[in-house]
Amino acid sequence: DRGYFGAAQTLGAGFLLIPAAIRVALYPLMALYKEQDEERLYQVYRKSGQYLLMLGLPMAVGVTVLAEPIIVFFYGTEFLPAVPVLQLMIWAVVVVVLTVPVARMMLVHGQQSTAGWMRGIGMVASVSLILLLIPIFGIVGAGLARVLASLLYFFIIYWFVQTRILDGGGLRVHPGVILATMVMVAAVWPLREFPLLIPVLAGVIVYGAANILLGVFTVEDRYYLRQLFEARKT
Repeated sequence: DRGYFGAAQTLGAGFLLIPAAIRVALYPLMALYKEQDEERLYQVYRKSGQYLLMLGLPMAVGVTVLAEPIIVFFYGTEFLPAVPVLQLMIWAVVVVVLTVPVARMMLVHGQQSTAGWMRGIGMVASVSLILLLIPIFGIVGAGLARVLASLLYFFIIYWFVQTRILDGGGLRVHPGVILATMVMVAAVWPLREFPLLIPVLAGVIVYGAANILLGVFTVEDRYYLRQLFEARKT
């Protein structure tokens, strides 16, 4: 069982490079706007949350749908018991991705100690859930514990930022993101038996095209992202 869990965890660790890269890029920009233009800081916070949701939702759904061919591609059919663990852990990765701008907002407002004890609550919850769920569900319980603990930490820190720093105006989900993800699944599902690269490329292309056609990702968004990257370089 440890080998199966380790296989899923290794793949999950690869996806965790995404929030690590976002942290590196986002924090200096938010710290700069905290000193120069707080209104723009809040705009960066909200926009980054929207963009990360646009990235995270299809990633989680796509990995959930393609978990079996992903595991077989990297480890072979003998590791198929790792499939449900990967299907759970990818959702923990998405929660971690969404937590990044929220945590950065706390840091630029000098709330490091508060963020620290919130992280401590999340760690205690993670250990407690692991001890509770593994005897019941085995390695799947470990994956479920990771998801639940990540959600708990996200909701605590998100609640603090929304009520103590921003006073409302939380993360909004564009309906088109959900619809584009559903279209992506419809395109990927019949391709699950093909070589892994084919459904992955099909999913990326279909999801991107659907977002543009549904007006989710607009010319204004492209301009805004370009401005963010230019500000980051300066």
